[in-house]
Amino acid sequence: MPAYIVFTDVTLMAIVERQPSTMDELEEIPGIGRSKLEAYGEALLGILAPT
Repeated sequence: MPAYIVFTDVTLMAIVERQPSTMDELEEIPGIGRSKLEAYGEALLGILAPT
């Protein structure tokens, strides 16, 4: 599924700029509501986690 189907470019840019590390921080980003948080939150935080 293309990224723009899940999150808009504006939301993706906000994720990159804010670098959230918790579900609460992720939920504060415009465009990430409860349903997207539940569906993609853990996976997204896993991608953003430092290696």
